[in-house]
Amino acid sequence: MAKEKIFQVVFLLVFAGYVLLKLFAPKPNDWTVTFYKKDKNPYGGFILSERLYDLFNNNHVIFSDETLPELEELYKEDDHSILVLSSNFSVSETDSLAIRSILDQGSSIFIGAEYIRGNFLDTLGIFTERFLSLEDFLNTEDSVLIRGIDSSEFYYPAKSANYYFSEYSKSMYEPLAFNEEGYPVLLSCRNEESGASLFLCSIPLIFTNYGLLEDENHRLASSFLSNLPYSGITWTQYYQLGRNESSTPFRYLLSQPPLKYALFLVVSSLFMIVIFESKRKQRPIPVYEQLRNTSLEFIKVIGNLYFEKRENRDLALKRISLFKELLKNKYFVSNTPDQDSVLKIAYKSDLDRDFVISVFSRINQIESGKSVDDNALKALVLDLDQFG
Repeated sequence: MAKEKIFQVVFLLVFAGYVLLKLFAPKPNDWTVTFYKKDKNPYGGFILSERLYDLFNNNHVIFSDETLPELEELYKEDDHSILVLSSNFSVSETDSLAIRSILDQGSSIFIGAEYIRGNFLDTLGIFTERFLSLEDFLNTEDSVLIRGIDSSEFYYPAKSANYYFSEYSKSMYEPLAFNEEGYPVLLSCRNEESGASLFLCSIPLIFTNYGLLEDENHRLASSFLSNLPYSGITWTQYYQLGRNESSTPFRYLLSQPPLKYALFLVVSSLFMIVIFESKRKQRPIPVYEQLRNTSLEFIKVIGNLYFEKRENRDLALKRISLFKELLKNKYFVSNTPDQDSVLKIAYKSDLDRDFVISVFSRINQIESGKSVDDNALKALVLDLDQFG
């Protein structure tokens, strides 16, 4: 038991050390592109979510996970700009109709995506391409020059600003910003009837934490978004993250680090209880005293009584009675054996014939006598024991 307790203590100490190490160890950066408003990793959108309040003078800023058709129904009577940031923005037919309807209602839309595909945009002749080839893109550490709306220059890592609009309708779209080769990275299309505009940006990574913290690059992102009206903005993250809702009871717990580690500790504790308590426990084995031979004790008591009273003859007669019962059951001889019976007993018991005759003679003397001394009683018992 002592060794088992030592093992359990050592295991718990190692486990507690591992948990503390995980809790306080520095976490590596996650370079996954999320644009998520609470994500503080390089390609998250935490800084932008905070800066939107400054850019729009603390006006109505909404974070949503709804689709464009849903936002169309929500803001039918409201002049509210919509922001969409996504790595790959694929426009469905429903989305296309919603974009037209939102623009007709007077709300502007800003779409930032490296890949922009869909029947609506294909009809308008919008296509994006890489500035660097895939091999150069993976190996280069160079920066890419982006010229802003006011011709100011900003430098970004090639991986953050590698896409441009290779095809677009020059009669419909006005290029507002360019890369170092003169290819547009920001286009504007104005709806003359409603006054709303559609903005398309091919370098959405400039709006991430990594893009905004580099030197003065936050000015470029601000200048892009400053084209939107200041009445309010809704940033929908549906097209990058999908519907941000709890599909399991543990999803919210796992999304919050303190609750995540608390859940981990609870599950681990239950697991350890199962391990240590699943061992079969031996019930205490009761100690039973050895059964006492009461018959032997009874014989000793009776023998002591006869010995104290010196009733040797009576004791000898009882012993002779048991001997005759033995002759009857084992040797099949009656209580009064004759000469032939004596020979039969001697043969079956493998004893000398004269010894057998002497034993029966001693029995006759005791039965006919009035007293038996200790030596005669002892000699009788020893002789009778020879017959088994």
